[in-house]
Amino acid sequence: MRVVQKLILAIALILTAIAMAQAESLTNRFAFTGPEIFPIDNQIGHLRAADLDGDGLQDLIIVNNFRSKINLLYNQTGKTNQTEVKAAGKRELNELPPDARFRIDSIASEKRISSLVVADLNGDGRPDIAYYGEPKELVVQFNQGTNGWSGPKRWPVDDGLLDANALASGDLNGDGRTDLLLLGENYIYLLVQTTNHTLAEPEKIPYSGTVKAVQVLDIDGDGREDLLLVNWDSPNPFRFRLQNESGQLGPEIHFSLAAIRSYWPDDLDGDHKTEVVTVAQKSGRAQVSAFKRKAAELLSGAFQEGQFQVLPLARTSKARRGMTWGELARRTLLPAPLLGRLRAPGANPRLSVAERVAAALGVPVESVWALDPRRRR
Repeated sequence: MRVVQKLILAIALILTAIAMAQAESLTNRFAFTGPEIFPIDNQIGHLRAADLDGDGLQDLIIVNNFRSKINLLYNQTGKTNQTEVKAAGKRELNELPPDARFRIDSIASEKRISSLVVADLNGDGRPDIAYYGEPKELVVQFNQGTNGWSGPKRWPVDDGLLDANALASGDLNGDGRTDLLLLGENYIYLLVQTTNHTLAEPEKIPYSGTVKAVQVLDIDGDGREDLLLVNWDSPNPFRFRLQNESGQLGPEIHFSLAAIRSYWPDDLDGDHKTEVVTVAQKSGRAQVSAFKRKAAELLSGAFQEGQFQVLPLARTSKARRGMTWGELARRTLLPAPLLGRLRAPGANPRLSVAERVAAALGVPVESVWALDPRRRR
């Protein structure tokens, strides 16, 4: 009898443990609901998410190159008494109507878009849309809230890259406002957001070698956003330029890495520094890398091992490259050969210092800063 009681007790305990395990697994389980379908068109891409109308819900932005427009999917989750918007035209055979979560709208683009950025580019707290494509032109449309979208603001840029990684946004000069960047064949075009909440004319930032992608993020965790340049076909696929306290970019710092097929930079551990997830080209293995400062090792005597850095200059096809001279600590520092040419009998004393320096160097006067601190050329 005792054996039977013990057996019944053991079975009851086992069943109780199984029931508790099942209950715990049910409470800890998660899954996805079925798919929600929103038919748009073929040749769509560049999916972005942002709160376009300020209702606290994430909306979707999709480039529709098939129809030369940008589709805007406004999130209607939890909203009641919404006016049903009927689709224009007759549906094709077997074409399904869209689900109710998003209301589909659009704005015309009139071009084949290759890259897209959604960011607040005029400081009003609403996300704006910037895109680049063919015909080669940078276009920005500002979000006007309930008034819709502004007319397109255009900047012709002939040498921009027709690539999904060509556009980026971020605060690249430390003024707290979001700027816009476009990667070109020879330069990075920087459109700074001004104090009156407009975008200035493009400034050219040179880079060395080849760059296939550009991003703005905080590399070293100092609270200032830096410039990350990527070329996955290079032995040094990653290089960055750190932003200093005055809002200026330092030299390019290069890092060697095995060939990669894909990458993604982000703050993965919440330390406000950027980590980079890469997938090796041959093995397909994922790797997480972080940029860290360390003391330089002594090589010989006081000579220390340094970091490979490049200060890029503007590209030119001219045989002679212009140079810029400036005044340092109210004393002019010029090379002795140049001073000799400036003091030569043939030098015209009536010309400004900038013109004489330009003549001595054989470069245009526009590329020389006047050594007189009261004026600049």
